[in-house]
Amino acid sequence: MIVFKHAGASTVPVTRAVASALASLESQLPAGVHWVRIYSQGHLVGLIGHDLGRNLLIGGVLAVLVLFWLLGLHRGVWILALSIPMALLMGIAGLHATGQSLNLLTLGALSVAVGLLADDGIIVLESIYYQWETGHEGREGVWLGLRDIAAPDITGTLTSVSVFLPLLLVGGIAGLFFIPFALAMSLSLLASLLISLTLIPLLLALLRVPGRSRPAPGAAFVAWLERQNERLLNLTLKHPRWSLGVAVGLLAVSVAGLVLIPVNFLPLPNEGVLLDSFTLPPGTSLQDTQAAAGRITAKFMADPGVAHVLARIGSAAETSYTEPNYAGEIEVVLKPEVQVQSLDRVAARLLRAAQMDGVQQSIGTPTIERLGESLSGLPQPFAVTVYGERLQTLRSLSEEVAARLRKVPALSALFNNDSYPIAQLQIRPDPAALALYGITPLSLYAQVMPLVGGRVVARVPQGNYHLDLYLRLADSPSFSVESLKRLLVRTDKGWTPLGELSAVHLVTGPNAIRHMDGARAVQILATPTGPLGSTISDAKRALSGLKMPPGYRVAFGGLLLQLEDAAIGLGIALLGALLLLFGILLLQFDGLLLPGILLLEMPLAFTGGALALEISGKGLNATGLVGLLTLVGMSLNHDIVLLHRARKNEAKGMAHEEAIREAVRVRFRPILLTTLTAVFGVLPTAMGWGLGAEPEQGLALVVLGGTIWSSILSTNLIPAL
Repeated sequence: MIVFKHAGASTVPVTRAVASALASLESQLPAGVHWVRIYSQGHLVGLIGHDLGRNLLIGGVLAVLVLFWLLGLHRGVWILALSIPMALLMGIAGLHATGQSLNLLTLGALSVAVGLLADDGIIVLESIYYQWETGHEGREGVWLGLRDIAAPDITGTLTSVSVFLPLLLVGGIAGLFFIPFALAMSLSLLASLLISLTLIPLLLALLRVPGRSRPAPGAAFVAWLERQNERLLNLTLKHPRWSLGVAVGLLAVSVAGLVLIPVNFLPLPNEGVLLDSFTLPPGTSLQDTQAAAGRITAKFMADPGVAHVLARIGSAAETSYTEPNYAGEIEVVLKPEVQVQSLDRVAARLLRAAQMDGVQQSIGTPTIERLGESLSGLPQPFAVTVYGERLQTLRSLSEEVAARLRKVPALSALFNNDSYPIAQLQIRPDPAALALYGITPLSLYAQVMPLVGGRVVARVPQGNYHLDLYLRLADSPSFSVESLKRLLVRTDKGWTPLGELSAVHLVTGPNAIRHMDGARAVQILATPTGPLGSTISDAKRALSGLKMPPGYRVAFGGLLLQLEDAAIGLGIALLGALLLLFGILLLQFDGLLLPGILLLEMPLAFTGGALALEISGKGLNATGLVGLLTLVGMSLNHDIVLLHRARKNEAKGMAHEEAIREAVRVRFRPILLTTLTAVFGVLPTAMGWGLGAEPEQGLALVVLGGTIWSSILSTNLIPAL
């Protein structure tokens, strides 16, 4: 039994209501009959939502603990800690106002953003404390600290937000995933900026919060890091060119290392269910298809990782889709101990075990199949289409393409939709004979086809559908060449055997003739058992030497097109973000020199994110690319605040190098605080805890590694340049 929810209905409440209804009917079932849940999207969504919520909570707690450890337990830190959940709540309210729900995408974004929400508050708090420590007490210190830091704080946050704005314009599947993410990140960061400029200084002034009365538990650690950073700063100031060369070299090494890691579109959580699609030769009876399905399910049940199986053959009478009697699907429910890391291996093992002559199979997940069918019209994520005119040439070319693709290790379950040629009775009218007997080709067709194929004489209503009622000869399904030749046709000379009017032959032809993009086409489908990006690269190399006749071509399809569209969309978003950032920097700094130096750090900051992916062994995917975008805004935030301090020092008469050194000394602790809160805030997601962390893990790893590296650049290389 398949249950569909109405459009717009919430998945989790609907599935819970269905489960409750089924449980109430359990006592009414006959003895030995019980319900078994094969697949529940609501159950999966509930688990992922729970895991994401837990990671969000753990990340927030870790960020707050870092603040207490490095700053102490005074009231100012409590106010700062309070700003994190407040910014989250304001971000959630903003999502609701823009029509977004608290779903898996927005929860994933908030679980990454939680470590970044203290940045603005830390910068403002440290600026106010600095004024208090230099003799400006009470509200005067609050006002001076806020006035000193407000402009660079606003500029820094706007740079972070501007990175996400171009994502709102991305279309296709990339837009479906990243527009909610961009909104959640932008709204929560703007909320944290508003709180840092209003609530935090207001509470510090009203509550008369005292300055730091005693050292924080982590004060010794901060002091040690300050000394180490000062040594590194001395080295970079003496050798700025060598320092830049080392940074560029590390960037080159890290980017080169990206070639060695897998590339994928978007990691999906383990659904606990695999979907096997199988097809027998056209014309196979329902009984033979049932027997084949029984043998396949028996082999599946013998696997130690399988809990239940459910086979469906053809399609039900009252469904919105049709499936022939020679095809079907088998849902394979896996045992809980089968983790996402072994899902591909389980699928490959099941596919090998269930191989049968004359049966084409592919195994994937329900979500992958739904994505493929809705976005590309194909059940498999990988497809190669051969276009041309002559059917025989298309068939030979498709066989050559399939043979080459079978050599790609990461491709399995190759399916050539022209690989099932069927026997056909061909009737070719003889023009001379037709003229002799006084009958036209159209009249011959009108007499023969109803006798062979039947004629619709009525339509029988059945629910929301109609069944066609055919009238045809009783023995028409068993027509042979000889019986067709003896079939009598009315002509001007009376009843005449069809064999005297036409040539009747038994030929072999395709089971279907497909037209795509205005041309005949044959498709080869496959299931990648590895990352889609690297699999596509291997497939392109396998087909690189294929010689195509004039008028014939090969094109890749499936989710590949979505992957390319997403890459193009994110590339455009990155270009748009750079333009926005450059405009903001021009407004903040006079001339082109400082904006140019700051823009130089953007690619250098990618080093940490790339190394984090390479060390963890995780592949580069669309969320990782968004993580690189996130790094762009985060790295500039630190630089803007530091350079603002250095320029103010120069305006007071300090020498250039002394102004830089003083700015690094004053801003080092806020940069360290924002770095550690960001790192510990995204740590649960970066570790991949729970089902919901998998899609966002690449982004969290890039943010974690990139934040650490960009902080080193901000306090050393950028001042040297």
